[in-house]
Amino acid sequence: MPSMTQIKASAGSGKTWTLTQKFLAHLASLSPGAARSGACTLHGPEEDWRSVMAITFTNAAATEMQERVLKVLKERALNLDTESAPGLTPRDARVWLERIMHDKASLNISTIDSLLNLIVRMSALTENLPPDFTPVFTTDEILRPCWEAVTNEAWQGDRHLRALIARICEMAAIYDERNTFQAAHVITGKLTRLMPLLFTERLSNLTPEETFQTSEGQGLLP
Repeated sequence: MPSMTQIKASAGSGKTWTLTQKFLAHLASLSPGAARSGACTLHGPEEDWRSVMAITFTNAAATEMQERVLKVLKERALNLDTESAPGLTPRDARVWLERIMHDKASLNISTIDSLLNLIVRMSALTENLPPDFTPVFTTDEILRPCWEAVTNEAWQGDRHLRALIARICEMAAIYDERNTFQAAHVITGKLTRLMPLLFTERLSNLTPEETFQTSEGQGLLP
């Protein structure tokens, strides 16, 4: 039966090492079958290794896990390490190593971000998303193009939008304590801090004054 194991521990406690050992233990529980040759693709129980997945937080940890898996398999294949993967015989380790190196892209060791990106991409058409979409990972990557689009529209003839931006700039200049003032930098910086509140629906219909100063005289955004 498919199962999932979650490991929670503090930094430096050995989570990556433990995940590596569990990944190798899953490989040892499967039948490696015969080694593949050329571009032949085998179908059947031998291919179940592709369903073994290890997910971690950082790219560095994922890369380290991949390297550790391959290193242990190489050492086990040469009979140099008998402790790291006790369930694997040298022959099985050689077969697994060859199969993985022939199809390394199917070695499912990645980050949470990569997994979520894969899930969304697989559902792109269902969710009416372009299949070739590019994910962004910082608020600035979202806000800066939006700010440029808004200011371009304002200065191309939208008087009401231009007046609103002017009020925002005025409030930012009043409540910003720095000696120099760059409107785009200050405003997008404050919007970046507002984004989590907007996503959680804690803000609605705030005026520029309310955004930069509360009734107690404290700025909503520092």
